[in-house]
Amino acid sequence: MRKAWLPVALVAALVVVTIAYIRLVLIMSNNRPVYDALPQTVSIIFEFRNPSKGIENISGSAFHEHLKEAAFFKKLLSHLAEIDTFMKSGAADNAYSTWENSTLVASMSITGRDEFDYLYVLKKERYTEKMFMQFAENVKTKMSVTERAFRDATIYQMNPGNAESLLTCAFANGLLLASHTASLVEDAIIQLQEKNSLLMDKGFSEVYELAGEDADVVLFINLSNLGKYEPLLVNEEQSDFFKSIGQFGNWMELDIKVKDNSFMINGYTSARREKTFLAGFTSEPSTQVEITHVLPHNTALFFYYAVTDFDSFMEKRGKSFTPEMENFRNWISNEWCWGMLEPLNANYQGDAFLVVRAIDPEIAAQSLAEQARLFGDDLHLEEFKTFPIGQLSLND
Repeated sequence: MRKAWLPVALVAALVVVTIAYIRLVLIMSNNRPVYDALPQTVSIIFEFRNPSKGIENISGSAFHEHLKEAAFFKKLLSHLAEIDTFMKSGAADNAYSTWENSTLVASMSITGRDEFDYLYVLKKERYTEKMFMQFAENVKTKMSVTERAFRDATIYQMNPGNAESLLTCAFANGLLLASHTASLVEDAIIQLQEKNSLLMDKGFSEVYELAGEDADVVLFINLSNLGKYEPLLVNEEQSDFFKSIGQFGNWMELDIKVKDNSFMINGYTSARREKTFLAGFTSEPSTQVEITHVLPHNTALFFYYAVTDFDSFMEKRGKSFTPEMENFRNWISNEWCWGMLEPLNANYQGDAFLVVRAIDPEIAAQSLAEQARLFGDDLHLEEFKTFPIGQLSLND
C-alpha cells in the first residue's frame, strides 16, 4: 500500500516545489511590468509610455496653465517635477535624465476624507538596484534621509526641509516606487509579492492591449470603482450623472495626444460585466456609419448606436415593447443617434434631437401618422426643401 502511494506523493511534492519555485522567480525577478505593483482595486491610472516626450508636450501646451486648475492634474505635474529633481540630485552623471527610456505610471488612491495621493511606479532601462542604492547615498549628503526595512525591501524617506515635499521611495523587482504617502509604497511592495497583478484582470488587460503606443498620456479608468472618487472630482450638481457612469461599462482607456492648443482623445471601453449599458452591444457587429452625415453642424454632443437589428437588441436587453412603441418597431433600423446642440448647458431640452435610420421611409411616415391619430391629432405636415416636417405630441 505504501509503495502505491509513493509515486503520487512524489508527484504532489514536485508540483508544490515547482509552483513555489515559479512564484519565487516571479517575486525576485527584476523584469516585472509596472502594473504588477498595482492592485486590481485601483480605479484611476495615468501612464506615460514615453514620459520625456509626454511631460514636455503637456508642459509646453497652450492650455498647461488651465490644466493646473484641476487639483488632480496640478498635484500630478507638481509631483513629477519633484521626483525629477530628487533623481537628478542623487545622480552621479550630470547628463542623467529621469524620464529617458522609461515607462511611468501614476495610480490615484483615496488617502482620507476628501484627500487623495499618487503612487508612482517607474521602470527605467538599465537602471539597477545598485544604481538606486548609490542614488540614496548621494542624496544623504544633500538632505535628511531615513531608511527602514520592509518586506525584504528598503524604504527611504527623503526630507528636503519641507514637510509637504517629504518623499517615500523604494526599489523592488526592477521598479522604482515613490509617493508622498508612505503606505502607498508599502502596499506596492506587498503587491509585488502577491500574484493578483492588475494585468490578470480581464477587463483591464482587454483595454490595455488596445492602448496607443504613441499617446502622450494613456488614462485608465475603472468605471465600476469610480464612485468613491465622487467627492474629489465632481460637485453636487453633477453627482447623479457621475454615479451613473459605473453602469456604462467596466474598464476604459483613453489615448490622449497634445495637439498645439487642443487634445485629441481616442479610447476603448470593456463591457465584460453583464449588467452594464455596453454589455448589450458586445455581440453586435459594427456597420457603416451614415447618420453622422446628417447631424447639424452645431452639434455639441451625440451618442451613436449600431446593432444588428432593433428587435434583437431590445430582446437581448430584456426590454418589452409598450403599446406606444408598437408604431415604431416596424420601421426602426439598426442605427440611431441622440444628441444635443450648442450651447451645451442645463437648458438642453429644446436643443436635444434624435436621428433614426428607417428600414422604409414610407412605412415610417405611415406609422408616425397612425401614432398621431391614436392621440387624436395629426402630424400637421409642412414641407421644407422637399422634405415633410411634422409634429407628434408625445409626453416625455
